[in-house]
Amino acid sequence: MPEQLIATNPAHSFARVLLRRCQRFWQHTREFGHGLQVAGIASFSVGLGLALYWAVPQAQDLFLEIFGSWLTATLYWMFFYGLVVIAWVLPVYLSSRWMLARYNALAFMSTDDDLIPVPHWVVRLLPPLLGTLCMVGVLIGQWEAIVSAPLTGFVC
Repeated sequence: MPEQLIATNPAHSFARVLLRRCQRFWQHTREFGHGLQVAGIASFSVGLGLALYWAVPQAQDLFLEIFGSWLTATLYWMFFYGLVVIAWVLPVYLSSRWMLARYNALAFMSTDDDLIPVPHWVVRLLPPLLGTLCMVGVLIGQWEAIVSAPLTGFVC
């Protein structure tokens, strides 16, 4: 009789559900962290870029150097964003994708227990996320440049 009361107690079923969700959350967090570790160079590049554009005023000043007509400014920003995509976003995306795919291929072929394959959802999610975070870093730099710009009588 007491076993039936414990099994049907709503507080115990809620605790079980909460425990399962916490375990699942922690498992996903560890899998994602493992993917970041495998794609370490690309992750480091993105983290360094975010920190650079967030905290270094000299990097933020890069976004304040526009003079001339709207056409000149538009061409400058098109060239700048094209350069960011070609020189930072694509290398981060492609290298993280290659590192994850190559690591998983080695992990599946290996008999060594130290090589744990990165789950498929992380392999699909991480490269686009890292590429997007590159552009977020540039956006942070632009925002910080606008916020920390000295106020003068000039209208840009």
